[in-house]
Amino acid sequence: DEDEFAEYLCCGGLVGSLEDGAVLRESVSGATVSGGGYCGGLVGRNVSATIQRCYSIGPVFATSGPAGGLLASSSAGTTTASFWDTENSGLTNSAGGTGRTSAEMQTLTTYTSAGWDFCSVAGDGTNDWWTVTTDAGGYPMPSWLAVALAPAGSGTIGDPYQIASLNNLYWLSANSAVWSNHFLQTADIRAYSTARVNFGDGFSPIGRFATTFIGRFNGQNHSIAGLTINLPDLDQAGLFGYT
Repeated sequence: DEDEFAEYLCCGGLVGSLEDGAVLRESVSGATVSGGGYCGGLVGRNVSATIQRCYSIGPVFATSGPAGGLLASSSAGTTTASFWDTENSGLTNSAGGTGRTSAEMQTLTTYTSAGWDFCSVAGDGTNDWWTVTTDAGGYPMPSWLAVALAPAGSGTIGDPYQIASLNNLYWLSANSAVWSNHFLQTADIRAYSTARVNFGDGFSPIGRFATTFIGRFNGQNHSIAGLTINLPDLDQAGLFGYT
């Protein structure tokens, strides 16, 4: 029958078939989805499962059978507080969720009015989402993502790089070319979300044996709380690995 046939055709940007009480929440897809049928921007088919606070923005194509901007087919499934981009997906229909224009998808109140939980600084780890940002093309980002953002300043003695967030620390960790420059921490930094990055390895230390940190870092009595580094086989492990 058609329902059995759907099991073999369904495809989604994140999940092909979500079934039997499964729960999918705080998830995103920007994938291009193309297939024979039952194609959804996030999920192909929802059977007795739950989708909460998710969105998809990628284009969706189906050569036969149903297609949906967020969800192609739903049977006894529920979808709440979830959205898809009607312009980018090319679809105004979905078996679940709410369609919004690209401009509406990039507007914070679209999500806060639906009960989404936001923090003001990415990496804070205390909320599910970071505010709508150009680093995700203008869409919300999961708050725990390791996003490297260049700090203010030029790295000189008179104009040091101003480390004001965990994002700035990620940038410093990833850019060994600046490890001989000057840095000034300008705020307390919450780094609890580092426990979830790099597949559980946590924060990557600043400075290696091969590339030593020889710059100047003034913490100005600010704290960095909750930093996780889980690298038991690394000889030089710490916020600064080798100086």
